[in-house]
Amino acid sequence: KQLLEQAAHRHPQIANKLTHHVLPEKLPFADQEFAGFYCIACLMHFAPDSISQILNEIHRVTQPSSHGIISVPAHRADVGEDGIDEHGRIFNLFSADFWIDLINNHGFNSKIAGTHPDGLGRQHVHWLNIKTHRI
Repeated sequence: KQLLEQAAHRHPQIANKLTHHVLPEKLPFADQEFAGFYCIACLMHFAPDSISQILNEIHRVTQPSSHGIISVPAHRADVGEDGIDEHGRIFNLFSADFWIDLINNHGFNSKIAGTHPDGLGRQHVHWLNIKTHRI
């Protein structure tokens, strides 16, 4: 809720459009309601079964031929082999091929848009950006 308040304060023009939802529960939107989506630094914190549920929901609420962006970690030196960081957060550090196959198996055609350094300047974090097209 605090992040929503910060976003509304920084971007008052969209304040009445911000909502909070718990994933992977069903999203409270109509089928094909959206012309696109972005999912930044989110999917990496869910188990594969939950990621599948989330991708199914994204597919349901987006229009045919819509586009989206998904960003997941390409590298995080601060995450142990068990997928847990020092704060106890889960990180799924899957390969690019795994992410592409997973996304494509849920009604999207996706491709790697690039790997980029962290926008917050953390040297140990690099991001994999994936462009999607709903089919």
